[in-house]
Amino acid sequence: MATNSKRTRLKFILSKLTDRNREIFMRMYSPDNLTDNIDSVVDMLPASKLKWALSQAENTYHSIFRILKS
Repeated sequence: MATNSKRTRLKFILSKLTDRNREIFMRMYSPDNLTDNIDSVVDMLPASKLKWALSQAENTYHSIFRILKS
């Protein structure tokens, strides 16, 4: 998946998560400015961290559905 596609996917998934999940993301990837726009944080995320951030967001997203399903 191309870098731009990963960023777009990450933004989409973050938009579907809870405020608390987004707050955790901001604490991890923008700890010095928690009030930044989350899309800007994703855009500024180094490519070396993008794959891991996307993986974390996807896992959180899927875990919510596993909880709802049970």
